[in-house]
Amino acid sequence: MSAIDSLVFVEDRDDDALMIETSIDQCECVESAERLHGVTQAVAFLDSIPETEKSPSLMLVDINLPDGSGFSVVEHARSRFDRRTLPVVVFSGSENPADVQTAYEIGANIYMTKPMHFNRYRYQIAGLCRFINRN
Repeated sequence: MSAIDSLVFVEDRDDDALMIETSIDQCECVESAERLHGVTQAVAFLDSIPETEKSPSLMLVDINLPDGSGFSVVEHARSRFDRRTLPVVVFSGSENPADVQTAYEIGANIYMTKPMHFNRYRYQIAGLCRFINRN
């Protein structure tokens, strides 16, 4: 599997961030990854990308963040980039059908529930890399 260029993930919890980072390292499917800790940092990051530059290859967004809802990050990403230019995956612990519906209505490409075990994390991250490489 070839690696995607860049991944940005919005995650406030250190243990979840470590699982994402370890999955990326073990799968060797991402050239570079950057962690953002909340809504404010994610919006500032998105706003810092000049229109003439390439966006990240993939963005993972948790919805339960300390400074607001990850849904606002998804909405902001969609105000700047279309679904093909910047695929956005809501990667949340919530299995609430209303959250899933909201994510798709505001422009998420995929909604995934965070797994409880590391092997599932790795499997999901590898699957996302394959998905992005095909599109």
